[in-house]
Amino acid sequence: MKNKRTNYISKSLLIISMLFCAIKSNGQSFGNKAHYLVDSLDIEKLANSEKKLIDSALTIYHKSKNDTLKIDAINIIVEASLDDNVWPKYNKWINNYIQEKLSNFNINSTGSVDEQVVLSLKKTLASSFVNMGMAFDYNGEKTKALENYNEGLKISESIGYEPVIAACLHNIGFLYQRQKNITKAFDYYFKSLEVSEKLNDKRLIYSTLNNVGALYQNQGDISKALSYQFKSLKISENLKDKRTVAANLNNIASLYKDIGENKLALEHYHKSLKIRDDIGFKRGVALSLNNMGLIYKDEGEISKAFEYYTKAKDISKELNDQSGNAFALNNLGLLFQSQENLKKSLEYFKKSLEIRKAINDREGVTSSLSSIADVYLHQGKTNLARVNGEESLKVAKEIGFPSKIKEASEVLSAIYQKEHNWEKSLKMFKLHIAMKDSISNEKIEKDVLKQKSAYDLEKKEQEIALLSAEGEVRDLKLNKNRVLAIFFSIAFGLALILVFLAYKAYKNKRKINTLLLKQNDEKKAMLQEIHHRVKNNLQVVNSLLNLQSREIGDERIVATFKEAQNRVLSMALLHEKMYRSDDLQYIDTKDHITLLIEDLVKSYAVGKNIKLDIEIDEVDIGIKTLVPLGLIINEMITNSLKYAFINRKEGKIIVNFKQVDNKLFELTFGDDGIGYIPKKESTGIGTKLIQIFSKQLNGTIEKLNSTGTVYRLVFEKID
Repeated sequence: MKNKRTNYISKSLLIISMLFCAIKSNGQSFGNKAHYLVDSLDIEKLANSEKKLIDSALTIYHKSKNDTLKIDAINIIVEASLDDNVWPKYNKWINNYIQEKLSNFNINSTGSVDEQVVLSLKKTLASSFVNMGMAFDYNGEKTKALENYNEGLKISESIGYEPVIAACLHNIGFLYQRQKNITKAFDYYFKSLEVSEKLNDKRLIYSTLNNVGALYQNQGDISKALSYQFKSLKISENLKDKRTVAANLNNIASLYKDIGENKLALEHYHKSLKIRDDIGFKRGVALSLNNMGLIYKDEGEISKAFEYYTKAKDISKELNDQSGNAFALNNLGLLFQSQENLKKSLEYFKKSLEIRKAINDREGVTSSLSSIADVYLHQGKTNLARVNGEESLKVAKEIGFPSKIKEASEVLSAIYQKEHNWEKSLKMFKLHIAMKDSISNEKIEKDVLKQKSAYDLEKKEQEIALLSAEGEVRDLKLNKNRVLAIFFSIAFGLALILVFLAYKAYKNKRKINTLLLKQNDEKKAMLQEIHHRVKNNLQVVNSLLNLQSREIGDERIVATFKEAQNRVLSMALLHEKMYRSDDLQYIDTKDHITLLIEDLVKSYAVGKNIKLDIEIDEVDIGIKTLVPLGLIINEMITNSLKYAFINRKEGKIIVNFKQVDNKLFELTFGDDGIGYIPKKESTGIGTKLIQIFSKQLNGTIEKLNSTGTVYRLVFEKID
């Protein structure tokens, strides 16, 4: 069975020796067409190595009296030929030949038929159907490929021929995977895996694990995807197959990128690229360059990203690799878009889309459409943006890839908002958040680290075991004294006993520690999930307030809504910090307050140059203190930005925060604005909120005599 075109089958020693002798002989002169068995074979267009292979195998065929030897001779051509114009034709010839033989057995046999001969013929027939399925698959004839795979499966199951059963199941699964029939692909892959593991067929196990990992990645299940990729990597490393090792490393890097682990992703992409470059696998080199360019773009290294994309595009064009070329073009489009060269980016996106539609790359199509929609949105062409965005979402839902649904729904939310279609905009926003959370969350990040740690640990243990074994072999070779050898064995045995006892004690201790850590991790994960959900709910509330304010014409009421939104976002920002923090009791106060102030200035100080003088000490305060403190700062900043810089284009806001003693903290806030105006202050809900939250912190607030307006709040930590 032809699993790979470069693999030779193992035949009997008789056939191999006959083939060797035939190659050494002068062979056929290639003058007699009947010698080839295949009428459509154009021998003159073949390479010399192919000619010699065909001539030698056919010499054996024509000289043999035994049907089994004849079939084996032709099968050598099928398995050893590298020419796609040769092996499928001889495979078809074998199929027809065996079917005719089996038909003659059934019709003409008057005596007993050798059951072993029939069984051998059926095994070869089943293999030939698999090979024909592969030939149709290569040519894009998926229906005929499936028919032949199923026929091969039917025959092999009837005779219990497990190697072909496993191969058929795998090939059918791969066919369904490319047709985006995920359910059937999983079903056939797991059936194939069960049989191939029973046979200990390492190469087929590797291929199936790798493909299952890719399916889980497309479903957004990063933990399972990574688990299968590491299993596959372990097998490919044991097989010492550099090409498959590089593919695994590339897939693992892609998974790290999906969850934002760019450093780990780049590390694995570099390893994959080096191997592919060493073995001269140009198509793989182009893929690695494309993937690494994506990372460099995300990290802001634009010139490096452009260099990698351009190299990938040039290699893909050289190889006539349409898929790789489309990938590189789309990446270059994204790069130009990030540089605000919208005309150039649209040109590259459209070229990429054209190629992807031509080769029926539906996953690539939805990416290109989302990119085109985003460019049209920035150009103000909302109708064109919506058409492309909706088509992208439709394709993404059809293939069922969460990452692509996330991309399409994000751009559609912005498009609908531009068109004032608030209901659809909110619907797309919720879909984007749901898809984003399904791909990247705290549990997945933990599972990813566990998968990597388990793989690294196992690899180290294997290296140590190998070094230890090599050392023992050297010692035994050098030690020719039997007495010393026995003494060494006894000492080694005693050492093993001591190691075992120590390990057992260590294992018990580690088990207790693991249980404690697990309980702690579970509590931490639960608290982080609570903060995550609270943050999401606050964001939804903010979106609802934003939508509601769009329906109101009164600017005063709209301003009130905006103030309410800022209060909600102030709390949402804190819960976001807690969700991302490793320490659920305390977060970086300086970072939190600075980010809060900067967001408020961006929101209110449009068209004004507001300088910030922020000095915040490193202090430990928890969420119970930070919630009211953040809302106080929110009200103070808002008041300054609204009232302090009227008829002015620039201004300055000063915030100082320090710890006075073990219990007391001091927040000084001021601006260099127009100063205290009673009628503008002490009347609104903002002032009342400041007073309420100050009391909640057991604090006092006073106005200082200074240029502009300056307040000092002294409060206690209530955590």
